Amino acid sequence: MINVQAWALEQEVDSKRKFHGTDLLVPFNAQPKYLQASPSTSTSKKEGAKSQDEGVLSNAKGKGVAQMMAEQYTNAEYDSKKNLVVFQRYCHMYRKGELEYLCGLVDGLEVVESSYEKGNHGVVLRVC
Repeated sequence: MINVQAWALEQEVDSKRKFHGTDLLVPFNAQPKYLQASPSTSTSKKEGAKSQDEGVLSNAKGKGVAQMMAEQYTNAEYDSKKNLVVFQRYCHMYRKGELEYLCGLVDGLEVVESSYEKGNHGVVLRVC
């Protein structure tokens, strides 16, 4: 059995998510510690030091790791309030019935169950 869940275009009335189309760019907040460090973002004794008060690495220009990392990516911005790198990720929002239809096109898969819960469409599939 396979369980697939995907964001639904149809959201609850009280949802903070409001989608205005099926193919969107959605902000993704990445903590700098999970990003690949490059030589230009690493710090040394000469370039930077760890502030014990803030627990944040910075370089001589006063930029923190998150800000330096955001500058390394063309599709990212630095959120100074949250000290995070914000990427725009592509997401497709599924309409009711679309996930079932697409899964039904795949040879060897059978849609056993479909559902909608908290802004997500879901299907349970059986490999035949």
